[in-house]
Amino acid sequence: MAYTQYFIGNKSNGIEWDCQPKNFDGQMQNIDGIGFSKTSQFGRVQDFFAETYKEKNQDAITGEMVFLTEEKYNEFIRFIQSGPLYIKRITSDTKTIYIDVELVSFKRNDKDRFVDCFCFCDIDFMALSPWFKISQTFEYLPEVTGNTKTYSYQYPYQYRQNFSSVFDFNIDSPAGAVTSIRIFGAVSDPSWTLISPSGMIDGKYNGDIAKDDFLLIESNPVNLGVFMHRADGIVLNAWKDIDGKLDTFIYLPQGTSTLEILSSAGGTDIRVCVEVREVVYIP
Repeated sequence: MAYTQYFIGNKSNGIEWDCQPKNFDGQMQNIDGIGFSKTSQFGRVQDFFAETYKEKNQDAITGEMVFLTEEKYNEFIRFIQSGPLYIKRITSDTKTIYIDVELVSFKRNDKDRFVDCFCFCDIDFMALSPWFKISQTFEYLPEVTGNTKTYSYQYPYQYRQNFSSVFDFNIDSPAGAVTSIRIFGAVSDPSWTLISPSGMIDGKYNGDIAKDDFLLIESNPVNLGVFMHRADGIVLNAWKDIDGKLDTFIYLPQGTSTLEILSSAGGTDIRVCVEVREVVYIP
């Protein structure tokens, strides 16, 4: 039997809110706005029409939250106090897609409550991205001795092990994909090379990445930039340390591409995580 599951995720703490709990407490129902729309203009040629302009509209996703208990209501209020947020959609054929969202309205409605319900709440999100799938996520962590590796930040996605700092990608979407690359310290002057159907590009960071810090190279147009995430929680703009004569951001076109990330000595003893976001459209 076909089914669809929804979760609201919080990237700040890695927690996901189940929108279809078994006991219905904290359920999100009457979900609307899943899909896409566009604004188009057409030119007429005799009895035919040709599209002359098109632009995808920003998605608005709405629903209704049902809380059976005041405790669950307060738990959800705490959950949405910070972000960034995303919505995850899982279908019965195990396809999982995501969309980044901003919560724009959350209104409690006590008038429609029934005897066993604490309250209903109308909830509205505006999309900050298209729907996308995390088509490929890689983590390369060379063997280390000593204590087990730990992380002070949360990922909403599971990374799979890669066995070198050379990453191969196969992108299906004609819209291509953007990447988020995390290079972990301690390492100096890391560089990267991408070979794709669009050609070859090189990039380099001139500087040191301290132990327990990581450098984020974010190609998402909304968050575009290079940022140093320090172990103390401070995030610094690291753009000034990028080699301006080279390319920096990694966009993957449709087809097969290869990305190699190296340390200053040209070695592969470098800790890296690569996330690939491939745009998808829901009919």
